[in-house]
Amino acid sequence: MTKTRTSRLLSMFLCVCMVFLCIPGMSFRAGADVTQWKIGDSINLAGKWFYYDDTDSVNIKRGRDLAHTVVTPSYKGGYKQWKFADTIEQDQMYKIGRIDSLHDSHGTQNIWLTPPAGKTGSDVPTGFRIKSGSGTMDDPYRFELTYAATTHTHTWGYNASGATITANCTGTGDCDITAGLTMTISAPTSLTYDGTAKTAALSTGYNTTAFPDTYTIEYYKGTAKLDSAPADAGTYTAKVTAGTATASVDFTITPKTVSSPAITLSPESYIYDGTAKEPAVTVKDGTTTIPESEYDVSYSDNTNVGTAKVTVSDNEGGNYVVSGEKTFTIAKAEPAFAAPEAKTDLIYTGDEQELVTRGTTEDGTMEYSLDGNSYSEDIPTAVNVGSYTVYWRITGDNNHSDKAPSALTVSIAKADSDALSPMPVQGLVYTGEEQALLTVPTGNETIYYYKLTDDEGNDLTDYSTEIPTGTDAGMYNVTWYAEGDDNHNDSVPQTITVSIAKADPVVTAPHAADDLKEYGHPHALVKGGTTSGGTIWYSLDGGDFSTDIPIATEAGTYTVTWMVMGDDNYNGTEEETIYVVIAVKEDGTFPVPAEDGSAPVYYSAVKAPSGAAPSLVAGVSEEEEMLTWNAQLSGTTLTWDAKDGADGYVISIRGKGDKAFRRLDRVTEKSADLSNLKPGTYIVYVRYEKDGKLAKCRQSARAVIEIG
Repeated sequence: MTKTRTSRLLSMFLCVCMVFLCIPGMSFRAGADVTQWKIGDSINLAGKWFYYDDTDSVNIKRGRDLAHTVVTPSYKGGYKQWKFADTIEQDQMYKIGRIDSLHDSHGTQNIWLTPPAGKTGSDVPTGFRIKSGSGTMDDPYRFELTYAATTHTHTWGYNASGATITANCTGTGDCDITAGLTMTISAPTSLTYDGTAKTAALSTGYNTTAFPDTYTIEYYKGTAKLDSAPADAGTYTAKVTAGTATASVDFTITPKTVSSPAITLSPESYIYDGTAKEPAVTVKDGTTTIPESEYDVSYSDNTNVGTAKVTVSDNEGGNYVVSGEKTFTIAKAEPAFAAPEAKTDLIYTGDEQELVTRGTTEDGTMEYSLDGNSYSEDIPTAVNVGSYTVYWRITGDNNHSDKAPSALTVSIAKADSDALSPMPVQGLVYTGEEQALLTVPTGNETIYYYKLTDDEGNDLTDYSTEIPTGTDAGMYNVTWYAEGDDNHNDSVPQTITVSIAKADPVVTAPHAADDLKEYGHPHALVKGGTTSGGTIWYSLDGGDFSTDIPIATEAGTYTVTWMVMGDDNYNGTEEETIYVVIAVKEDGTFPVPAEDGSAPVYYSAVKAPSGAAPSLVAGVSEEEEMLTWNAQLSGTTLTWDAKDGADGYVISIRGKGDKAFRRLDRVTEKSADLSNLKPGTYIVYVRYEKDGKLAKCRQSARAVIEIG
């Protein structure tokens, strides 16, 4: 082949390649059935035509059929090539802008092909086919001549180079399979992790006669064979084996970067309890949950109240590249506490006393108040008796909420009275006048109440603040209590026994009547005896004592024994003896008594026999007139004359052996019924009342009576 012819052939191939490479959407078609060519297709041009078509450009066709040439190949021995004349139309070359590169001036171009090894010009081809190429600038179509089939036995051998296995027919004779003798394994096209298996692919244009088996792609991670196509991120090798040849391709599935992961926490809020909070973390890519192994979780600010943070950090080597943050809250807890308690049994002491026990809390500050407004940590105190309301609350700390105020009611009770006891007046002796029975402690303002009671505890008087008094001798029961104040109770009533002793009477001793002579009528043997209290009793010659002044008629020496018989208010006296002489009338002389003394007031009365009518005589001094109330004893009824101005009469009586008179009755009439008296001898004592006052003894009368 000459240089010029070679240049023309190269130019033609370039033009053809440019047509296929530069016109988008072009299909290289042959035959009346317009089947699209692919590698391995044979184009038999004998008696047929072929054309190429730009399916995206209608105006290029200009409304006419571009397929009109019948091609018959011719061998050009000088070039040792077969020529396919008028294969490419001129106007198509205008489209690709390469008309200046063509050496033929007419409207079509030729395809020139060199016979393969083993073929000569005498071997007439049936056409040509695409041997290889994809019709791109980087991989243009390559053509080869096709010949009629000859008897041939295929024996295939394989060798691999990288991702491609090439089949080689080693059988005898020419092999008519010239296309599709390579099988290529290609890596997956989508190599970002999405959870699906990433499968490699085998090329689809290989010749199934050259590659007759079913080929399985196997996957390896390093040297470890996988059971299936990998889905996880990592570097893998896909392998395919034909015969003894193995082609392989390496590929890497890269982790998916999740730019905005959805991080959810469970729970999203806590109540503070002093422990670190670590909510469960779920990370999602859209609706897909990312496994926990893909990331690390760390927590910060997750113990105390406030906003805590969860940080998600990517773990290398996983299927995802994921990181992010999420916050959650820790709310204040209710404070734990031991509540204060109201103090019980508080009793007034005069000093400040704490009203409650101290409460405790470690979750803030416990404070107290008496008015509900001003609070402090000091426990409230009080002195005086009363009911107090103590408010308490807790001011929480950084991790605990406040506790609303609560109230306690506390009472301070009155103390027992501390009043000093009144004291009984010591050494009281009957005076005839009222005398205070108690003395009150001085120097205090205590109010005391008093009343008199009898020995059985019965009230004789009502309570009064007046200090009780007594007149008559005897024992007095004074019950008293001190009135309480704001801080003290009334004192418990107590009884003090106070005595008024009997007074010693002022006595003027009786003395023997002098110059007594026997005249035949009775003489009072003594006179002049008086006493300020009690009654003078007499006994004659060892006989019974009586208040009657002893009398005698006959001459002789008489022994008169006398004493003061005490009464309710006066003591009695020891017996004393007076010797009295009634001189014999004839000689007019009488012995002098061995003892003499002054005579007290005396009483005398005629001792009447039962049923007789004695006279009631008030005994006074000799110098005073003897007042006689004419008394009559009729049976057991005693009568007497009225006393001018008298409002009533008090009758007292004393029997033999009685130590004192006892009040028998009070009457307004001039008589007394003595029927209740036992038979015997009695001294009757009649006193009158006038203007509410009882007459003095000397203004009354005594009489000795006998009740039969």
